[in-house]
Amino acid sequence: MWAGLTGHSNAVERVMFVDDTTLASASTDGSIRLWSLDPEVAVARACAILRSPTFDQEWSAIMPDQPHGCPR
Repeated sequence: MWAGLTGHSNAVERVMFVDDTTLASASTDGSIRLWSLDPEVAVARACAILRSPTFDQEWSAIMPDQPHGCPR
């Protein structure tokens, strides 16, 4: 599965693992972003964006290894 590193205003020049749960990306725009690789963080972010559980197919496509639904 591929995921885009959004948040930079120019090309991403370097990517490196900070530790087991964090990825850092550096852009030619001078910015550095930290990305959590923790599945629980990904679920929380998806739920914050979606504001409610999605349909089963959509959830499975976004979070294939996570149970369906957002924490209450």
